[in-house]
Amino acid sequence: MVHMQAIQLTRQKGALSGMVGAAALLAFIALVAAGGMARSIANESAKITAQQIREAPSLGFTFAQLLLGFSCVVLVTTEWSSGSIMTSIATTQRKSGIVISKALVAAIAAVLSMVLGGAVAVLIANLVLSSVGRSLDLGDPLIQRELIGIVAAGALNSLMAIGLAFLIRRTAPALVTYIAITMVAPIALGMIPLDTMREIASYLPLNASGYMMTTGGVSDSGLTPVEAYVTMGLWAFVCMVAGWWRMTRTN
Repeated sequence: MVHMQAIQLTRQKGALSGMVGAAALLAFIALVAAGGMARSIANESAKITAQQIREAPSLGFTFAQLLLGFSCVVLVTTEWSSGSIMTSIATTQRKSGIVISKALVAAIAAVLSMVLGGAVAVLIANLVLSSVGRSLDLGDPLIQRELIGIVAAGALNSLMAIGLAFLIRRTAPALVTYIAITMVAPIALGMIPLDTMREIASYLPLNASGYMMTTGGVSDSGLTPVEAYVTMGLWAFVCMVAGWWRMTRTN
């Protein structure tokens, strides 16, 4: 069944393009950021810290996250809109198997996308920064933690999107819900000048994903990397359980 879902992913141009686009965004934004840093260092127009250089590969993750979510939602909802999901159910007689296989394919595709995007981002950033005597050292534990965080956050965000897609079943509402949770809610809460609101915002996917790949100090209202991994794991788990419940308990 997983093999069948993987074949379906390659046939869905929108979903596949989203995965490829997510990797490309990581690399492109790393290129732009590294270029800006290199110019600032060369012109001595601004002080560029080691932490800013380390964070270059992850700067595009917010945008990549949206494309990953789009890909995963489309991977599920196109079957509902076309009616082919009924054929899959009739063929397998295992609704839970469909959910699990979709989740595995989405997670693996997201991991491959983020590994590729992260690797190219580091390569490009090093090529640009080498002109001013700076570079990203892959032996640095902080950079390793950042790259692992990019891959893990990509996979967990994808699982969350898969769960929401199975729960909602329609493309537009599922995408709106995903964007509202990942982008709109943390921005809206961040605009409220209360410490409690900022602390709550730290547990939303956008901010929690960022804390998974942090390479510097964490503010008092922020999450440690361990707390961020647990938080994103819970988001993915709750959404997947909700999607699995609707898939297996309703028509």
